[in-house]
Amino acid sequence: MVDGALGPGHRLIPVGSGARLAGRLLRRPGAVASRTRELTAELAEVAVGRSTRTSAKRDRRFTDPAWSSNPVLRRIVQAYLAAGGSARALLADAGLDWRDRTRLELAVDNVIAGLAPSNNPLVNPSAWKAVIDSGGGSIVTGLRNLVTDLVSAPRIPAMVRPDAYEVGVDLAVTPGAVVLRTETFELIRYAPQTATVATRPVLVVPPVINKYYLVDLAPGRSLAEFLVQGGQQVLVVSWRNPDARHREWDLDTYGRAIEDALDAALAVTGADAATLLGFCSGGTLQSITLAALAHRGQLGKVAGFAVAVCVLDQTRAGVGAALVDDTTAKAAVAASRARGYLDGRTLAEVFAWLKPDDLVWSYWVNNYLLGRDPARFDILFWNADTTRMAAGLHRDFIELALTNALVSPGTATMSGRPVDLSDIDVDGYVVAGATDHICPWQSCYRSAGLFGGTTRFVLSTGGHIAATVNPPGNPRSSFQAGEDVGDPAVTVVRFDPPGAGGSPLPGRPYRMRGLALAMTGLLDTLGHERVDVLGISWGGAVAQQFAHTAGDRCRRLVLVATGTGSLMVPAGPGVLATMATPRRHLDPGFLRRVAPGIYGGVARDDPERVVAIMRRHSRGGSWRGYACQLLAGAGWTSLAFLPRLRQPTLVLAGDDDPIIPLANAHIMTTLIPGARLHVYRGGHIDLVAAPERLAPVVEEFLGHRTPTPDSPRPREDLT
Repeated sequence: MVDGALGPGHRLIPVGSGARLAGRLLRRPGAVASRTRELTAELAEVAVGRSTRTSAKRDRRFTDPAWSSNPVLRRIVQAYLAAGGSARALLADAGLDWRDRTRLELAVDNVIAGLAPSNNPLVNPSAWKAVIDSGGGSIVTGLRNLVTDLVSAPRIPAMVRPDAYEVGVDLAVTPGAVVLRTETFELIRYAPQTATVATRPVLVVPPVINKYYLVDLAPGRSLAEFLVQGGQQVLVVSWRNPDARHREWDLDTYGRAIEDALDAALAVTGADAATLLGFCSGGTLQSITLAALAHRGQLGKVAGFAVAVCVLDQTRAGVGAALVDDTTAKAAVAASRARGYLDGRTLAEVFAWLKPDDLVWSYWVNNYLLGRDPARFDILFWNADTTRMAAGLHRDFIELALTNALVSPGTATMSGRPVDLSDIDVDGYVVAGATDHICPWQSCYRSAGLFGGTTRFVLSTGGHIAATVNPPGNPRSSFQAGEDVGDPAVTVVRFDPPGAGGSPLPGRPYRMRGLALAMTGLLDTLGHERVDVLGISWGGAVAQQFAHTAGDRCRRLVLVATGTGSLMVPAGPGVLATMATPRRHLDPGFLRRVAPGIYGGVARDDPERVVAIMRRHSRGGSWRGYACQLLAGAGWTSLAFLPRLRQPTLVLAGDDDPIIPLANAHIMTTLIPGARLHVYRGGHIDLVAAPERLAPVVEEFLGHRTPTPDSPRPREDLT
């Protein structure tokens, strides 16, 4: 919203962050020289035709066969990809803090996206084909499209034609009527379409910067249609489009409006309580309003709630949080106050530049170079149908983001009353989009832990808003759901190495140190400064490397059924031969036969249980990913740096572990200062197979008083 008031230009030249980048690189000449040598060598490979670099399979910019078959075009693309990769790598080498790095990544990504050869009409083969096929007509149409887009805001390529849909004809056609009209909003009640309806209604609170028909898009994709056909009573708030006369409308104004809408919904349906569903900024307003109702003892009017693509915890909440600081916030507030509102068209332009390849340059090519009209898409039509935001509300939203007020109970207020989201003790859902560039799903997940009741987190495919328009039957859409989010202070992050589980295949082989750096980047993305690290088996090697490479980020270390790498007491030859293949992950019958011999412990008594556990918890990967994992560990050992670790460390080892003999645990405990050894009766995967026995040991350690490296060594435990 800061960019929405100031425009997107200021973020493309982050002067302060750029100066700090230059200073960091001046102090790291070796990194600059190394990247320069790598780029020079790769450009030489490109020039002589020996480069194997190709664009990603999902990169739609270079799908025309000429980009790969024509030797000149192929070299242009390879040189572009190499230069872009070097620029991003150099930025990563600088070791900037999260805010500077995020700002500069956005700027660098925009520059790289803009310089793509596909954007150049002189070299884009699809553009030349369009000129030939149309007899030059594509040039005329493209120029006309360009002029049309430049004469009015937002001055970016149109994502959908303004006449692609007509509201009330092919959008927002679910029957309904206005049942309440106030100065701030109208309340629409959709007509029932079933013989009987649910007793308690659903009240939808849409974003304040766009129109209500987000919930009533094209038939078959309309949430309102789906709900009423399922027997729900649905009402939706339609916000008034404010102008300069309404500059004073603020958080309190919209909170009272939601309360009025809730009271009206209960009155017209005769219900005692309603379920509320808030989208984006509407979800923020809804959450604050519910906290105010709870403070007054009136939460009984709310049966439950859901918020979708909505960030309440602004801790490292993506690019938006990185761009906000005191100076830009004051300038943004002053700009909207002078106009009396924030123009939604400017905000739409800002959001587009957050994903320039998809939301700007793809339409540049389609609309201007190819001379085509953009495809019809109901969400993009709704997105382009913007409204304004009152200056008072804009100011309050920026203040909430700047202070992260909703995380600290009582910091934010509504109508003079303190806001504490944990007072909202009714059941709720939090829905996020896996590729949301405005409200990152990680931040939505953290936000889910702020509520006081049972909250279920749902991660849907798609980006901002699109993630909430995934009707049943769409084979390209899916979702993942987690039960009660629980205490936000206890967040568990599972790390899959590249090529394993849900992680994509790596572009090139990696080493253990690279994995440790990847973990650091993951923590930056998730917004965690320091974490307790638990590594099991091969993951224990990664955990050891992380504790060494990023020691300040590792608070406490738990090493389970693991060793010191290549220099360790080895398993027997038969076990090593079986472990060298990923077949146990792919063939349940094979795993059932070999489990007792390679895992020991519970696997000897109940191999079927181990098969079930491995299928549930082990996410496997491709053969190439498995090979990369083996290469990462080849020749690696932690023996040299274990004595330099300073984290409180717990080593768990089984006395019946065929893969990692118990002697390795004794070696690690001896080398790591102050380490505690806990030997249990069991095998390699007993922490997963018998958590009721071993998890309390880990829990006690993580909650125990932190010892120092000079503390007396605890006795060896045996359970």
